[in-house]
Amino acid sequence: MAPPCGVEDLRSCPCSGLTGTGRDGTGRGAGPGPGPGPGSCSYEKGRVPLGLYFHLQFFLLLDSPEVKHESQRKILQTLASRLEELGIDAQKPGGLCCPLQPVVPSPIINGYRNKSTFSVNRGPDGNPKTVGLYVGTGRGRNIVCVKANHVENIPSKHKQVAQCYEEFICRSPLDSCILFHEGGHWRELVVRTTSCGHTMAIITFHPQQLGQEALDTQKALLKEFFTCGPGAVCALTSLYFQESTMTRCSHEQSPYQLLHGAPHIFEELLGLKFRISPDAFFQVNTAGAQVLYQAVGELCQATGDTVLLDICCGTGTIGLSLANRVSKVIGVEVVEKAIEDAEWNAAFNGISNCEFHSGKAEAVLPQLLASWEDARPVVAVVNPSRAGLHYRVVRAIRNCRSIRRLLYISCKPEGEAMRNFLDFIPTAFNGDGLPPTRAGSQSHKASLGPDPCGSMASPRTITIVALSVALGLFFVFMGTIKLTPRLSRDAYNEMKRAYKSYVRALPMLKKMGVSSILLRKSIGALEVACGIVMTLVPGRPKDVANFLLLLLVLAVLFFHQLVGDPLKRYAHALVFGILLTCRLLIARQPEELPPEKRMLSVNGDEQPLIHEAAPEKGKMKVS
Repeated sequence: MAPPCGVEDLRSCPCSGLTGTGRDGTGRGAGPGPGPGPGSCSYEKGRVPLGLYFHLQFFLLLDSPEVKHESQRKILQTLASRLEELGIDAQKPGGLCCPLQPVVPSPIINGYRNKSTFSVNRGPDGNPKTVGLYVGTGRGRNIVCVKANHVENIPSKHKQVAQCYEEFICRSPLDSCILFHEGGHWRELVVRTTSCGHTMAIITFHPQQLGQEALDTQKALLKEFFTCGPGAVCALTSLYFQESTMTRCSHEQSPYQLLHGAPHIFEELLGLKFRISPDAFFQVNTAGAQVLYQAVGELCQATGDTVLLDICCGTGTIGLSLANRVSKVIGVEVVEKAIEDAEWNAAFNGISNCEFHSGKAEAVLPQLLASWEDARPVVAVVNPSRAGLHYRVVRAIRNCRSIRRLLYISCKPEGEAMRNFLDFIPTAFNGDGLPPTRAGSQSHKASLGPDPCGSMASPRTITIVALSVALGLFFVFMGTIKLTPRLSRDAYNEMKRAYKSYVRALPMLKKMGVSSILLRKSIGALEVACGIVMTLVPGRPKDVANFLLLLLVLAVLFFHQLVGDPLKRYAHALVFGILLTCRLLIARQPEELPPEKRMLSVNGDEQPLIHEAAPEKGKMKVS
């Protein structure tokens, strides 16, 4: 992105400030300046260009297999630490929970992206119709939109379409839509390209209060610009228009309207031809995807009678590329148009052993696997978004006795995928699970979009955590009242009187040398200690503290009965005794899992998995 001073390389721009740090001293851009002054460059020193430079360097660093390998090593160390917190000794030499395989590099490093999303917002010069990428942070209130000319993983065709779109909206009398409530219309641009030379552009437009006639006028102008005007140089295969009043809209919520060209673009991968719709998922690095899918094929170890379960299948690329090695492929995908593409791809490539299901995986998969009666072995491949797998999907996979091997492909294993890894691994909370044995990585898989929101933890986990914290805090409070009058002198004095009556009612305690003070303070200290463990300490110690508190509650109930207290005096102890019992039963109830031997692969690498039936009932042997 060349600043107005004409220097092409930002690092040598005399007014970019790239030789120092940003104004905040961190090396990040500190936000846009007030705008260009007479005879000066609009890129103020030490601000936006520096942020862009560091973003550029970040992308370049991702291209280093050594950096990627180190990143994955730290993720596995984090996973091992999380398992230690859950009471599982998972660390192996090097502090990892499983061996880490070498990074497999992408054949193409520069310009590899086949899909790019460009935002429309204020640029460094204050232009509200700048088309590019965001630099800055929401917390720092210094977000600015900069052109992507110098981002090396974005191909030149994408940059060309983005430049033409900016030229069009700058000519348009309609404003850009930066904040929905402030009005404006022109929003983001998505560009998709293929190795076959096809280019698809998808333009998002906020209709605000425009009538249908005005909308038709804008669509006609847009089509004319990209077919007969300056935008014709882009040679678009497809031009789509979407009216959207939300941040993200699916085709079902707001249909993609084809203004020009073919409704689909096509890609060739591993000898197959794939049709791609506007919102269908396709791996962003086509050359890297070929390497990835070849690795998946090797790790599946599929035989002629294997059923391949492709979860989050997109246009069916993984399943179709392995269809000739297995007896059947079953794909699940939330985007309906992607399923239509997958079915077309199967038919076009003459593949007949595939079936695809449209819908959310958490809705489709449990029903599909609950009624599974096929005796053939199943290999599951999951390739979810950054939000990871829904807990219902994890549970359905764990409970299906036919699944012998699981491959987990993640573009962000340090994110929500980490939660999935923990859900698959045996702990005191989730019963028997799938311990990892190997992990690997593929470099050059990056994304420009924001992270979607993570999915929720399971209701069982939420219930256990909520009960643990609530009960822990209650017993810390009650124990403190027994120990000191600082919280409530009246309650402290009432406790003193109560425990004196307990000791009088049990002469045996006096014979043992147990005074009312010793009894009260011992119980109070134990309640505080167990309450702290329930609130703060993870893993099995919570259950031990739960059991001790339950014994204390039973003892207190016995004391109340002994001295003839009315129900209202010990109703709270009765209620919390029931809650302690419920929490302990939920925590100690393992999820039912079949005694089958399984395999797991984290991030695309094989991990022999699970359990073989043990001779004793209710026990599992981990392989």
